[in-house]
Amino acid sequence: MKPYRYITLCESDLLSLELGHQTGSKHHFRERCHAVLLSHRNYTIPQIAVLLGKRRETIHQWFNRWSVFGIEGLKIKAGRGQKAILAHDNAELVAEIKKK
Repeated sequence: MKPYRYITLCESDLLSLELGHQTGSKHHFRERCHAVLLSHRNYTIPQIAVLLGKRRETIHQWFNRWSVFGIEGLKIKAGRGQKAILAHDNAELVAEIKKK
């Protein structure tokens, strides 16, 4: 059986994660901060997955991003999602569509 992976935090990381967990503006960010804090409190990845209703692989990916990028790795990167089909700054095209 493989040993469980735990994240050990220094005092500054612990404070920034607690602040992110309590006051983060996005739910996914607060949840990811909580997962890292739970690992610091000796919860295993399977236990965290059950508590948060996520897959173990998801928790593992969060921990990898935490290890590489720190707290910024827990945020969703800009540019995700579907891109706008119509740019608002193209006045000619907007006027043509309104006309039709």
